[in-house]
Amino acid sequence: NTASITSTNSTDVTNTAEVHADTGNNQVSDTSSGSTTITTGDVSTQIGVETTANTSVVTPTCCSAKGTLTIISGNGSGSKNTTTSAAQNTNTYSAKQIATVTNMVNGTANTGGNSANNNTGTVSINTGNVRVQMNVKSGPLNQSEVSFPLRTANANSVSIIGNGDDSQNTAWQSENSVTNVLIENVAEIVNHVVSYLNTGGNEADGNMGDVNIETGDIDFEATIENGPMNFTSVSSDCHCGEKPHEQPVPVTPVEK
Repeated sequence: NTASITSTNSTDVTNTAEVHADTGNNQVSDTSSGSTTITTGDVSTQIGVETTANTSVVTPTCCSAKGTLTIISGNGSGSKNTTTSAAQNTNTYSAKQIATVTNMVNGTANTGGNSANNNTGTVSINTGNVRVQMNVKSGPLNQSEVSFPLRTANANSVSIIGNGDDSQNTAWQSENSVTNVLIENVAEIVNHVVSYLNTGGNEADGNMGDVNIETGDIDFEATIENGPMNFTSVSSDCHCGEKPHEQPVPVTPVEK
């Protein structure tokens, strides 16, 4: 009975998120009299970055290693008695999981360059309203679930009891079970999201009287989602519902 379980997880994650918010560069310049109004405001940003990486689950002990009962009992009389029993169980599980995730998000929201310049008289600049929402999600990523038995069954049994007289008793038994599961998952995700949001360059210049600039309203929503990613599930029925055989009581042969 040979069991070998090897699992290698390698994760390289870089998450960088920058958010810059500004409600206008705002400048009024040379007013003399009258009204000059610059109104900005309203920046709303929400950025979320989520990364999960490698998971491996192995449950290889579903059957206890019972079995193999061989009895050729009392023999006697003209017996030729042969018994051969061979069992081989080989189980190999190998998983290699590599995930490399790089998310750089950045940002910057501004509501206008705003400037009113040389004024005298009514100038009004109203901007405002920038809304940004970003969700970047990269996985689970690599997941492996493997379930296989260390033994295919628990009920190998041969019993020839009593013997005697002309008995020729032969029992051959062979069990061969090989399970090899080899999994390699590689995932590489690079998300580079850049957003520059602005509601207008806004400038009014020479002014001498009514000027009105209204902008505003930028709504930006980005959702980037990669994965689950590489997913592997291997399962095997253990056949372990059988009860092991009770050991028979040998009977001494009666010679004639």
